[in-house]
Amino acid sequence: MLGEQLMAQIIRVDSKRQWRWRIVQCDGGEYCDFECATCLDQAKTAVQARIDAWFRSTGLIHIADRIERSE
Repeated sequence: MLGEQLMAQIIRVDSKRQWRWRIVQCDGGEYCDFECATCLDQAKTAVQARIDAWFRSTGLIHIADRIERSE
């Protein structure tokens, strides 16, 4: 879970060596299609990039960076 409203899903596609991933809103709102990845690491990296982008869009990454630098 990514907060109360977002959830990341990564699933393997049948016996193929392909993975699908997406980030969905748990409140039934915005629902996106699965993205494709050729391996689990690629899917995890893509999910992490989306998470980072979300934190940047809210300004939380910049706040965390400033706190880290001040310590």
